[in-house]
Amino acid sequence: MIFGAHADRLQDGMLEDMLGFGMLSGRGWIWVLGTNLRALLLTALLGVFSVGVIATILLTVPIGIIGYSAGNIMLAGQNVGLFLTALVLPHAVLEIPASLLAGGSILHLGATLISPPKNKSLGESWLQALAEWARINFGLVVPLLAAAAALEVFLTPVIALRLLTGG
Repeated sequence: MIFGAHADRLQDGMLEDMLGFGMLSGRGWIWVLGTNLRALLLTALLGVFSVGVIATILLTVPIGIIGYSAGNIMLAGQNVGLFLTALVLPHAVLEIPASLLAGGSILHLGATLISPPKNKSLGESWLQALAEWARINFGLVVPLLAAAAALEVFLTPVIALRLLTGG
C-alpha cells in the first residue's frame, strides 16, 4: 500500500476521477480503441513513406514514456514494480504483441518498396505485402487492441486502485 492512512479518501477520489474520464465504461473503451487504431494507421502510413523507419520509432515511444515514468517513480523512492504491475501490465500483455505484429508488418511493407522479389514487379510485390499487412492487422492486431482496450478501461483501473491504495 503506497498511500497509507489517506487510502480511503484517495480511493474514492480516484474512482470518481476515473469515472469522469470515461474509465470503467463503454465510452472509455471506444475512446481507447479509437486512439490506438488511429495511432496504428498513422504509423502504417508514415512507415510506408519511410521504409518502416518512422514506424519503428513511433512504436517505441510508449516504451520510452513508461521507462521515463518508472525512472521518476524510482527516484521518488516508490516501488516501481508495483506501479508497473498496477498501471501497465494488465493491458500491456496484449498491447505489446499487437505492437510487435503491427511493427513487423509495417517494416515488411516498407522493405518491399526497396527490395521487391526478383520474379515480381514492384507493384505486384507491394500489393501482396499490403494484403499481408491487412491480414495481420485486421486478423490479429485489431482484435488484440480491442481486448487490450477492454482490459485498460475495465480491469487496469480496478487493479491500480487495489494495489496502489491497498483497497
